[in-house]
Amino acid sequence: MICEKCYNILVLNAFSTGKCKICNCDIITPHIPSYVVCEQHSKEYNLCEQCGKRLDGEESHPEY
Repeated sequence: MICEKCYNILVLNAFSTGKCKICNCDIITPHIPSYVVCEQHSKEYNLCEQCGKRLDGEESHPEY
């Protein structure tokens, strides 16, 4: 899930890797910059995978 702001960002097309800020698992994305939250935690906490902000406008997830 991606927020409206991140949906329109410019990215470089290249595979990149990152780590989820919540569970520290590897994230592989087809662009740079890579996501900061894994798909599982994005859905569980209603977070944008790209920037990590809440999609409902609430405060960010308390773990980071």
